[in-house]
Amino acid sequence: MQVAPLCRAAGRIVVRGHAGRNVVRFRGRVGGHILVPGTYRITPRLGAGTQLRSLLLVVVAGRAPALGEVASARAADACAAWNASGSARFAAWISAPTAATPPATKLAPGASAPRPDLSRFGGILGANFAQALRDPTSVSPVLLILLAIAICLLGLAAMPRSVVASPVLAEQLTHRRLEFALAGTTTLLAVVLTYMIS
Repeated sequence: MQVAPLCRAAGRIVVRGHAGRNVVRFRGRVGGHILVPGTYRITPRLGAGTQLRSLLLVVVAGRAPALGEVASARAADACAAWNASGSARFAAWISAPTAATPPATKLAPGASAPRPDLSRFGGILGANFAQALRDPTSVSPVLLILLAIAICLLGLAAMPRSVVASPVLAEQLTHRRLEFALAGTTTLLAVVLTYMIS
């Protein structure tokens, strides 16, 4: 897992271990790709999913870094900052004050109760999607393009290797399948959330 300067999955290495101490030689490659400079957290897991102690690894390019540079690189953690900001936004959203409930009033005989103001809730669940079906021009063209990209990425991730004619492209598809799936899923979620909010 790369933790700085970006927070993203770097890949995984599968090693057949044995009882006792295991030594794994690491040559700076994950999934056949050389790691780009940054800070990485390596978290070994046993076959049953038990997580062992993590190790921080700093990858540099060019000259050997000074001790202070290594220390600051080891302390950098974009994942922690992202998780903290997401948690803070969620907590602020949850604790946002709601409109005060008006005091109960007696109704005149035969009068119906006033309807509550639901405008702050954005309408009825599914109303936005029904509107898009009735009037496709109500959806932003950017969202439609992003939706098409998400579908293409998910299609590439699900495509069998035997369908690809070129062996080179088939090999690239095999190595990048997880990245295509993650990118497609992320794009699709972003489109759905943006559409629901707007």
